[in-house]
Amino acid sequence: MIKTKLDLAFDWQAWQSTPDDMLRMDLLVIKRILFDLFLIHEFEETLLRLYQEGCVWGPVHSSVGQEAVAAASIAALRTTDKIAGTHRAHHQFLAKVMKHATPDSWDPCREALPVEASLAVKRTLAEIMGLAPGYCGGRGGSMHLRHAEAGVIGTNAIVGGGIPLATGTAFAEKFKHTDQVVLCFFGDGATNQGVFHEACNMAGIWNLPIIYFIENNLYAVATPSAEVCAVKDLSAHAAVYGMNGRVVNGMDPLAIYAVIDDSTRSIRGGGRSCIIECKCYRHYHQGGEKRGSAFGYRSRREEDEWLERDALVTFPAAVLQAGLLEEPDLLNLRELAQSAMMEAVDYCTLQRNADCAPRVVAPGRVLARRSA
Repeated sequence: MIKTKLDLAFDWQAWQSTPDDMLRMDLLVIKRILFDLFLIHEFEETLLRLYQEGCVWGPVHSSVGQEAVAAASIAALRTTDKIAGTHRAHHQFLAKVMKHATPDSWDPCREALPVEASLAVKRTLAEIMGLAPGYCGGRGGSMHLRHAEAGVIGTNAIVGGGIPLATGTAFAEKFKHTDQVVLCFFGDGATNQGVFHEACNMAGIWNLPIIYFIENNLYAVATPSAEVCAVKDLSAHAAVYGMNGRVVNGMDPLAIYAVIDDSTRSIRGGGRSCIIECKCYRHYHQGGEKRGSAFGYRSRREEDEWLERDALVTFPAAVLQAGLLEEPDLLNLRELAQSAMMEAVDYCTLQRNADCAPRVVAPGRVLARRSA
């Protein structure tokens, strides 16, 4: 019996940034990523507070812990590129509409938030709260966000539901001979859906301009991905569909930006579709404001370890250490994000008295003082 070992024609890489990458990065891009980090975090924490106070109907799947994933990946896209999101997509949607609403030259450390960007925050919050000024008239809510002009083809409550929509959109872009790329977000649980494999096979056959972006936050609700996935690295699926595969740390904004930038450049030049697996973490449970450890499926120690490596802590510190920005710059970015959220809350709620107004209690946090 003659046995010959076969090799797959598979380009599979893990990406990680170095301190030198920080120095080579466009400073304006770093500022924009930082601002989006702070804004998304403020948005989600404020939304959870409003949820607790009965201002939001239905579930709220926050992206606290995954802010860097959206901020960095969408920073690497063109405004004309398109995205599809998941049921946990506030961060994806907000980053994309903010990119659409702000000029590339906008410097968040030196300039006020553009009027269109301020309105984008308000309309995003309004949509989730079920209000008419929202992008879908308040009918989409938290899990069904869409803004065609900004390139958001839609977010989806069905696990893996956005994958065929994104694949069809990528086919349309190729048919029209544009150079636009589609970035399709979904979670680790969606890789066990049949539609994921069917769509990937089609994308591989037709070499579609699409990136399948797996936000692997390690849990499908309360089920560890290790218990339901036969492979350790979900990006290995790319091997059987004629795609490139990438693995990146979800707490490393520079690496996320770089791998998206590299992949989109390759695809625009006729390169293969790609599966990118971003290993990240959600600090809260599947929905609501409680941590996962409160439900017993993960430990408090695990959660604390991920909090220590959170991009909201590590990335600003790395920027300061590199000497690219100073503390007052970071404070300005945080205050700009907090101010945008305060205005959005005022826009979307009816305040009874001054005591109900939001107040800043700590960097990166906005809470409400309840009236008696």
